[in-house]
Amino acid sequence: MKEKRQHARKSVPGGVRVRDVNTGRELGTLLNLSPSGMMVFTEQPVPANAVYQCELDLGTAVQDEAGPLRFGVESLWCQPSEQPGAWWVGLRIIDIESGHSASLERYLDEL
Repeated sequence: MKEKRQHARKSVPGGVRVRDVNTGRELGTLLNLSPSGMMVFTEQPVPANAVYQCELDLGTAVQDEAGPLRFGVESLWCQPSEQPGAWWVGLRIIDIESGHSASLERYLDEL
């Protein structure tokens, strides 16, 4: 099968939580990340084509005056994980707040 990703994803250490800004609820735990998308481990299935405004707290190395990274994502797929009652979700970044793209790139360079 041909790879469809624009960028290689990098594994993210430390259990970074992905939060839905609109509801204040945690969407899941970040597993890997690229400038254009991510995979998240969740405890509830996420429907395809759902759109979320998310926030990532990647630590002080990435945060600037703007605070945690914020961006819009669209869910592309959701598959059951090997752990019962948990899922893997593929998310595409569709919009990122001004200035946060550079912070994301710096973080990815450090991984």
